[in-house]
Amino acid sequence: MSRPILRPAGFEAPDAKEFAAEVARHPFFEASRDVVIARAPGRLDLMGGIADYSGSLVLQWPLREATLVAAQHAADGRLRATSLGNGSGAARSCDLAVEDLFPDGRPVELDHARRFFAERPADGWAAYVFGVLVVLAREKGRRSLEGLRLLIRLKRQKQARALRGRVAWEGDLRAMRLDHGPR
Repeated sequence: MSRPILRPAGFEAPDAKEFAAEVARHPFFEASRDVVIARAPGRLDLMGGIADYSGSLVLQWPLREATLVAAQHAADGRLRATSLGNGSGAARSCDLAVEDLFPDGRPVELDHARRFFAERPADGWAAYVFGVLVVLAREKGRRSLEGLRLLIRLKRQKQARALRGRVAWEGDLRAMRLDHGPR
């Protein structure tokens, strides 16, 4: 059974097409549910760094390298993420119960989320991915997901931290819309 792969119009970059084909056949996802794909290009910060997140002026240039994320809503009570790396490193996975970050269906405090991941050094990378869910749920007043699966492809390991967070935010938001609809 073929699963529906949802991607933005103009999704023509060769790495995006390759990733979409990989996602379509990857056993990580349930065949009966939609998968949403997002792509965030790397960027060269000439001035301003990450100050753009606070509304400051910056000078940046997009790069060919990118991070891609495939997101799928799941009903299994799990938050699962697998980072496939850039081909030179081993894949990393993190599997959490939704209750770990959304006890009683409500997002934990941000300090609690920081401590949670600090106590799990092997899963520290996933704080950039799942922390986005906590922030979105808190800021947008959303309830928890029943579950979520994220498959992440990094083009360059050095860009992993910033790009993973940026594209995961977009992928998480789209996955939440699959579950709850736009608000």
